Amino acid sequence: MQEALDLGITSIDTAPKYVKSEEGIGKALGARRKDVFLATKVWADTIDEAEESFSTSLKLLKTDYVDLVYYHSVETPGTPAAYRTAKSRCSTSTCGIGWL
Repeated sequence: MQEALDLGITSIDTAPKYVKSEEGIGKALGARRKDVFLATKVWADTIDEAEESFSTSLKLLKTDYVDLVYYHSVETPGTPAAYRTAKSRCSTSTCGIGWL
């Protein structure tokens, strides 16, 4: 990871389903978190499950925000509450949300 960052890689995409990827990225990034555009995914059937999944991802990634989060299969994806939850966990400069 450090070599990739040293070479100029600035975007990292991960997901809970990428077997221990989030945990490894969280350990590797450390103080360099601010140097990358970080994206992850949430697989859930309900908004509550999505929030739990997203919270776990943030914990494993050792960060309090991501730059892009994809929500997969979450009920009623256009609900204002879901957007507010996602925005509250994105960086202050940008927030992308993908509903798949």
